[in-house]
Amino acid sequence: MIDENTNDLIIKVVNASSKEQVNTIALNGVKKLTLQGKLTVLTGSLGDMNSFNDPQHISPKESTIDVKGRNIHLAAAPYSFNVMRVKML
Repeated sequence: MIDENTNDLIIKVVNASSKEQVNTIALNGVKKLTLQGKLTVLTGSLGDMNSFNDPQHISPKESTIDVKGRNIHLAAAPYSFNVMRVKML
């Protein structure tokens, strides 16, 4: 998916497994990308929930992810929803 307002390539990956899943995402057909993108991850165990004492227990965490050539290496945590945004140049 491409955000036409920001010219970001958006990639969404779900890991519904109880084990970490390591993947390389090939971005064929894209001309040029920045060397880093933004990664937003929402993860937790199946029984986890937020509470008044811990309202941020399950909340999105942001970090950066490296783009090497036309590939992104992603180690998706168990039970996670991952959103990557990479600027196209």
